[in-house]
Amino acid sequence: KDKQLSEELAVLNLELEEKVKRRTNQLNEKNEIIESQNITLHKDIALKNRIFAIIGHDLRSPLSSIIQGIEIFSEKNIPFETKETIAKKLGVTAYSLSMLVENLLSWGLSQNDQFKINLKTNNLSKCIVQVINFFESTLSNKDIRLTNKSEEEFFAFFDEVSVMIIVRNLIANAIKFSVPGSEIAIDTQYVGFNEILVRVKDSGVGM
Repeated sequence: KDKQLSEELAVLNLELEEKVKRRTNQLNEKNEIIESQNITLHKDIALKNRIFAIIGHDLRSPLSSIIQGIEIFSEKNIPFETKETIAKKLGVTAYSLSMLVENLLSWGLSQNDQFKINLKTNNLSKCIVQVINFFESTLSNKDIRLTNKSEEEFFAFFDEVSVMIIVRNLIANAIKFSVPGSEIAIDTQYVGFNEILVRVKDSGVGM
């Protein structure tokens, strides 16, 4: 009887150990899921804060330019030629602002792995001009010249939104570290058989 009881206790002990092991594994799996969800949540919060910071920084200038332009445009004693010039600048700024919002939304999606790269042949020179137009009012306010030294059109195979975001960031940094009266130069050239170099040069203190 003692032997039989010992064997039964041994079996029960093994079964209990197996149950404890399974339960521990289940708890570990749940803890891993919770930890993964916490990491994702912290990333989402950080992304939200970053997007708000970028929006606050990048949208403030063009919105201010549009508001100032509308205020000037509404004045009664403004000559027609001046109003026409202001209207054109407002159109450029509004278009650039819409492009910026689209870029920011695409960037936000990319941070959550929802952004789709659209690779095709695009006019790189046109993209650069669009980015330059976006900074027109900022450059004027800071008394900084931005010169596009590219003398020909460049076509390449790339994602338009991604490249415009990169060029915009480069120009924004160049403006940030440049002093009034200085110049920023953009140069585009072929290097090698299938590569194009876009260079943004300023005379500021550097990053």
